[in-house]
Amino acid sequence: RAGRDHRESGVVPLLRALPEGAATAAAGELESAVTAAGPLIAPCFEALGALVPARGDDDRMLVDGDLRGQPGWQAVVAAWDRLNRALRDVTGRAEAAARAVEDAAVVDQPDVLAGEIQTAARRVDDLRARMGELVAHADEGTIVWLTRDGKTTAMITAAPVEVGPTLWTQLFSGRRTVVATSATLAAAGSM
Repeated sequence: RAGRDHRESGVVPLLRALPEGAATAAAGELESAVTAAGPLIAPCFEALGALVPARGDDDRMLVDGDLRGQPGWQAVVAAWDRLNRALRDVTGRAEAAARAVEDAAVVDQPDVLAGEIQTAARRVDDLRARMGELVAHADEGTIVWLTRDGKTTAMITAAPVEVGPTLWTQLFSGRRTVVATSATLAAAGSM
């Protein structure tokens, strides 16, 4: 987006602001990798969207063995493979940029900036790994579904089949008391 209200954020603008040197070269390589990955995102989610028939209010589809066996799923896998390679490159370039910042020591606290870069790289890699799991094969304890998101794209979502163990380890264990509430909301008389 161009215009006065658009401000860049993230790791690349921080790296661009550094004095000329190894860190700025690494920033250029990272920026190139991010630029190359960007256009690969939409085709992946468009391939997912092509699998979800428009049925009105409930545009959801279970991702199961039958769906994974359809020819359309091969388009998802191919688009994901391209995006996966690009995201691996982004992560690798970000890690190299973090090392360059630490080695160059061109800022007062290079470890802080390097930590920001490493955090961003971990987030990209975590998302890449999770998406890879969902596209390749979900485990038996996970249900995966697609939801139409607009006219041509879809969201891929996963949830555990059994939430009890997760609730126990993440919420209930180690606490004497837990108060749980629930609410059902209605919009425009939808209930």
